[in-house]
Amino acid sequence: DYIRLTTSTRSQAETLCAFLQETYGTTNQMVVGVNAILEDLVFRPESFRAFEQAMKSVGEHLGFAAHRPEVEFGKGPDVLWAVGDQRFLIIECKNEAYTPLISKKYVEQLSGRAHWFNDIYGPGCSSVPIMVYPTEIVSKDVTPDPRMRIMTQAKLTLFREAVRSLANGVAAMNSFKNVADVAKLLEHLNLTGGKIDERFTVPFKI
Repeated sequence: DYIRLTTSTRSQAETLCAFLQETYGTTNQMVVGVNAILEDLVFRPESFRAFEQAMKSVGEHLGFAAHRPEVEFGKGPDVLWAVGDQRFLIIECKNEAYTPLISKKYVEQLSGRAHWFNDIYGPGCSSVPIMVYPTEIVSKDVTPDPRMRIMTQAKLTLFREAVRSLANGVAAMNSFKNVADVAKLLEHLNLTGGKIDERFTVPFKI
């Protein structure tokens, strides 16, 4: 059965610091680990499984609860992040795509994932459907969910660099316990749950 993600009662920075303490022995190990994850977060043929896992891992490295519903439970989106305040990002990863237009099939697939989320999580939760795709141009034969946003190739590059800067910034502190400083860093890099989708995705175009 599907197990719902729950948001932590702790702040994003507190959750992130706790995760890093549990996962890494040193800040240098953390930098190496994050760089390895980011190596898989690219547009490349025959890489979608690694990309999906990297997207889940990045979510955890940002202090979010994250999982891969389709792989772990056989239903749902590629990746789901709980980013705080009962708000979620529904992420479909099309990093192997190469055509200039987002097809009707892909758009309807993401809309279906959004319906799945509404059925499972109910009206008390909000979500943003996001597709990782090289461009934001949608085929004219479909009407997308008006909330749909696209993480384009350019935005993915910006996102990767922001995550890398976060890791380097935490490493410069030489500690995983500086919660207040980590919170400031997340805010500065626009990696907070309230800003991340606006900063690193764009609205679709037809």
